[in-house]
Amino acid sequence: MVSTTLIAAPLQPRLTRQSDALAREYLASEFGAIAHEREFKIESADSFIVRQSANRLLSERYGWRGYHAVSLPVNQTTNRTTLTAIEDAATIGTITVGLDDSTGMNCDDVFGGELDALRRAGRRLCEFTKLAIDPMTGNRRVLAALFHVAYIVAHRLRGRDTLVMEVNPRHVRYYQRMLGANVVGGERTNRSVNAPAVLL
Repeated sequence: MVSTTLIAAPLQPRLTRQSDALAREYLASEFGAIAHEREFKIESADSFIVRQSANRLLSERYGWRGYHAVSLPVNQTTNRTTLTAIEDAATIGTITVGLDDSTGMNCDDVFGGELDALRRAGRRLCEFTKLAIDPMTGNRRVLAALFHVAYIVAHRLRGRDTLVMEVNPRHVRYYQRMLGANVVGGERTNRSVNAPAVLL
């Protein structure tokens, strides 16, 4: 079983050497040795082929952890933007930016009460979800770049002021240090992936 925690962080850039070091630490704890620096690009997963590749990576990484599979919708939507890190036409990382709207966000399934409280407080919410990094070809720069571009999409382009993420409890400290996140929802089971979760 896997659980998640809900974490909230103000959307402010914190791209520093410390963040870079924390990204390296996280990837090392997850995947062992870090691959050498590589050239890659971050792009929106607009094409069917890129989305298929991102789905494969999500399926592999979630399956490796023993989580239930997750998948992307067939097409990008107005309030869900999937970003991919591409190297030599291969997807080596992916993250989805979800903007709060009348249909809610993925986090609402487990942490709806906490999100409603943030909405009542006037917060303009977004979530980062469906994060996966290829352990063989991804590196700390991939993770940092995905978060940086996701920040630009959510805050600079779409005007969101509060980020929430469901994360595994063992990753809470990492995101607290990297993003300045706070726990806003304690550990529960996210049944969609059959994993523990905390809301940051």
